[in-house]
Amino acid sequence: MNGFIHSGKFKVLAVVALVLIGLMIRTAVSGGFASFTADALSVIVSPVQKLSSSVSGFFGNIADNVINFSTLKTENEKLKKQLSDYQSKLVNYDEILRENQQLEAVNDIKKENPDFKLKPASVISREAEQWYSSFTVDRGSLDGVSLHDPVITSDNDLVGEVMHVYAHTSVVATVLDPSVYIGVIISDTGDTGQAHGDLSLYKKDSFKILYISKDSAVSQGSIAVTTGTSGVFPKNLKVGTVTSVVGEENGASLSAVCKPMVSPSNVKSVYVLTSFSGKYTESSSASGGSK
Repeated sequence: MNGFIHSGKFKVLAVVALVLIGLMIRTAVSGGFASFTADALSVIVSPVQKLSSSVSGFFGNIADNVINFSTLKTENEKLKKQLSDYQSKLVNYDEILRENQQLEAVNDIKKENPDFKLKPASVISREAEQWYSSFTVDRGSLDGVSLHDPVITSDNDLVGEVMHVYAHTSVVATVLDPSVYIGVIISDTGDTGQAHGDLSLYKKDSFKILYISKDSAVSQGSIAVTTGTSGVFPKNLKVGTVTSVVGEENGASLSAVCKPMVSPSNVKSVYVLTSFSGKYTESSSASGGSK
């Protein structure tokens, strides 16, 4: 025991004890023991409080982020819905605008041709493998469309004729199709001929006019229009513009290469000519009408 009292450890403990006793006396004199106890506890508790505050803040931030994410998601869904509604309205507006433009064009055509009955139509599909540029329109038998009805543009340019009719749609064969035969007259010379597609010209977006008089003055730039004698097409629809003229091998006639007035591959809106004065029908044929 005497050895411990005289040891260095005892001396250190004694010094610490004296320091603590001095602190206690000083604290008691200045602010009371309670203040000392509070200070001592604060030294111990403060790190724990800081850790607790940090943990609480961390999870609080997570909760805030979850709430913010939910709010942003809701707002995003609202914006998507608004965008969808706007796009739908825009589509409807475009459709109404297109229909109004078509109806205005119908009125303009009928002013010059009061006997025409027209059905505005839109091109809804094309067949890539059909080189003659046939296409499908959104009008069919329920709209009054019939087989062989002429199909024109708002400028009275002939595009082709209806070759297949379904309830709600129809397939149009164009002037580039070899199966479409059109009686034409060269407007500046009065010469007649027969226009139809040609396999050697389809890649050039062109067709031929055959059986033109060998003495004709037809030349590049001449315009071919329908004769209106067959009952299939009315008179004076513009068919194409002559790009070149060649003599036939037999020497008895000329032929002309023509560009359509409107490229069938580019047309988007057309008009099906369901009725016109002189149109061929079975009833008119039975009563002696021209075919």
